[in-house]
Amino acid sequence: MEHAAELELKVVPVGTFEAEQIGPDLRQLLLDNGARRAEPLRVNDPRPDRRHGDLISTGGFVVALIGTLVQVIDAVRGWLADHRTKGVTAVRVTIEGDEVTVVHPSTRSEDALVQDFIRRHEKS
Repeated sequence: MEHAAELELKVVPVGTFEAEQIGPDLRQLLLDNGARRAEPLRVNDPRPDRRHGDLISTGGFVVALIGTLVQVIDAVRGWLADHRTKGVTAVRVTIEGDEVTVVHPSTRSEDALVQDFIRRHEKS
């Protein structure tokens, strides 16, 4: 199913890794699989000794989705299979505060959680 309107989601790798090493690969994968844009997800550093506006990279992306959510989840699963040895253990996908963790390989119960997430967010 194609989305009538653009859907925004967050895609954040989980694990011990260097964001700069995995970011470009993940961004390109998202752009190749249904994202109109994939902007780096950054959070403000709350430490008081930092200048206002200093940012920390999470290695994740805010994605404007024009393809299907299934397309992105499948691509993320394939990406995880390729990056397990680089310290990435999972990818969190969040839409409007609703979050699911995608792992590879996954169990039946983990697959069921992902399928429920997709059903909640796919537009008809």
